[in-house]
Amino acid sequence: MLGILYSVLSALTFSMNMALVRRGVTTATPGQAALVTVVFGVPLFLVAAAATGQLLQWDSIDAGGYWLLAVAGVIHFVIGRYGNYRGLRAIGANRMQVMQTLSIPITIIVAMWWLDEEVTGLMWTGIVLIMVGPLIMTQRHGPQAPKNAGGFTPKMAEGFFWGLVASFGYGASPLLVRAALEGNNLGIYGGFVSYAAAAVVLIAYTLIAPGKRAEARAIDRGALRLFMTGTVSVFLAQLFRYMALGIAPVSLVTPLMRTGSLFTLGLSWGMNRSMESFTLPVLTGVALSIAGAVLLAL
Repeated sequence: MLGILYSVLSALTFSMNMALVRRGVTTATPGQAALVTVVFGVPLFLVAAAATGQLLQWDSIDAGGYWLLAVAGVIHFVIGRYGNYRGLRAIGANRMQVMQTLSIPITIIVAMWWLDEEVTGLMWTGIVLIMVGPLIMTQRHGPQAPKNAGGFTPKMAEGFFWGLVASFGYGASPLLVRAALEGNNLGIYGGFVSYAAAAVVLIAYTLIAPGKRAEARAIDRGALRLFMTGTVSVFLAQLFRYMALGIAPVSLVTPLMRTGSLFTLGLSWGMNRSMESFTLPVLTGVALSIAGAVLLAL
């Protein structure tokens, strides 16, 4: 029961991050958003790990577990998060939530092979619905969809590409986290390790890559405030996610988190209505992805 609760709370707070970052990337870059939300998330996880006493249990994870958590952090918080933020800017949060459901088949199929988790016929039906959702969501106007009422023009090809990148990052990382944390229940400390590894990679890239230091310094102040608020919301999302993965199977946690599509619709309507799409194909894609996630969780 706690695994279900943590998964739903993660979905809610992750949707809040999607809405905040969606607004922020209108005046800032996805790279700036990823850098801020990852780097400033590290001290939040450190405080949480210390407050819960998990920081003192660092030796309960072996060297292999640390390696898995570090790789999971880079895959999820560098590759997946950057892909997510690029997709947000290109096609909006509603469409990106549907695209991210593609991470579920990736997670579950690999979990069958690696973690010996069982997949039933009902779960396969859910996977099919999830795969159909993004296809239904594609409008018939070609790769360049018409402008929304607020003037936003979705870039479908770009958004779908980065949506697939995000799905890979978000789909592969839970398996590594689950393998590292199974049996030790150190989800919060595991989140700190993963965040720290991702922050090291992002900081190193910012210092080394041409023009990235100037880009980091040039962030818009309004966007920075949104990203900082988003840092707290995504920290809570990852906190609940790692706690869920510490006590529940990947094949349950990942589908439940995709119910965030409902939360994203509500938040997008309230905060970013002029920058989002609420067409019938989009709503149908959301409905199919949610239905598929529910079947996977049964």
